[in-house]
Amino acid sequence: MSYHQYLEILRSLKDRHLLDSSLLLQELSMVRKNWFQGYRAYWKILEDLKNVPGLSREDLLRQLCHNTGSTIVVSSEKQAGEDSCTSIQEALDKASHGSRILISPGIYREQLVVNKEVEIIGQSSSDCIIEGTEENCFSICSSRVLLRGLSIKQKGVSQGHSVELIQGKLFLEDCLVYSEALAAVMLNRTNFPAVIRNCLIQGRNNSGIVLAEESSAVIENCEIYGSALAAIQVLAKANPTIRGCKIHGAKQSGILISEKASALIEHCDIFENAFAGISVNEGGHPIVRHCTIHDGRGSGIAIHKKGTAIIEECNIVGNARSGISISEGGYSTIRRCKINRNQYDAIWARGNALATVEDCELVS
Repeated sequence: MSYHQYLEILRSLKDRHLLDSSLLLQELSMVRKNWFQGYRAYWKILEDLKNVPGLSREDLLRQLCHNTGSTIVVSSEKQAGEDSCTSIQEALDKASHGSRILISPGIYREQLVVNKEVEIIGQSSSDCIIEGTEENCFSICSSRVLLRGLSIKQKGVSQGHSVELIQGKLFLEDCLVYSEALAAVMLNRTNFPAVIRNCLIQGRNNSGIVLAEESSAVIENCEIYGSALAAIQVLAKANPTIRGCKIHGAKQSGILISEKASALIEHCDIFENAFAGISVNEGGHPIVRHCTIHDGRGSGIAIHKKGTAIIEECNIVGNARSGISISEGGYSTIRRCKINRNQYDAIWARGNALATVEDCELVS
């Protein structure tokens, strides 16, 4: 079968709504070495398949572009006769680019620098525990690293993160990420956006996720909760997409956008945070769409110190202060929002603040 014949079959299946994304990914994994050699072929595949339900651009990227390597098993207790490693570091030393490292249930007390293109996959995030007490649990320094199905815990009073992206590209999926030290996930400037999906993240003494130095990320379907600072800090011209997340219980704001950073925040449930659900200042400029921001102890959204925001089709309800507060040169465009049952005004503005309000339901 030729590449073009294969693509015609995919088109037919898609048109007849018979294309299962998980089966497609398996098929792509089998054939990529034969067909997907060139830049132009890769982009043609993306163009033809980008609208398939349940199939993301990042899933395609991961399947089409990474090398195929060996599979290495890690077990905390090596069984007699098994060709496995007893530590993740041992597996990383043996791994080549494209290797898959499978983690058996157990507790692994390690600080790992990942400088190869590898996949590190646990059987279950509740049973495969990587625990650090000094430096970062994971320092990512490779062009492509996948962490999936792991419980990553930075414990003690160290100056480390659970996961820090130093350079390259990170896929963090289906993980429990917890830190008693610095932020649970730290993203620095790289050439590619990090992808964080379906994770439970807590920064007990800091933030859940910090984006700095013009970093970018796609954060989807995560729960970020119980942070000592803002659950997510977006700083220094960073630019994430935050989509479908549950963000709650922070001792400061749910999301902080500052230092000329931007963000697209969509379809999120943001609630029970100590400060504003979303705080924008120091030239931050997010777009907030289709979010529910409720039951916070501050305003639903606070925009101040020359921050700006576009807020569209959001429900902002039941907060202890105003639905939206704007001050100190802040500006916001607010469209088609329902802002009601907040303790103070639906929209409160002072100190050279401006707002454009269109087609909103406002009830104090």
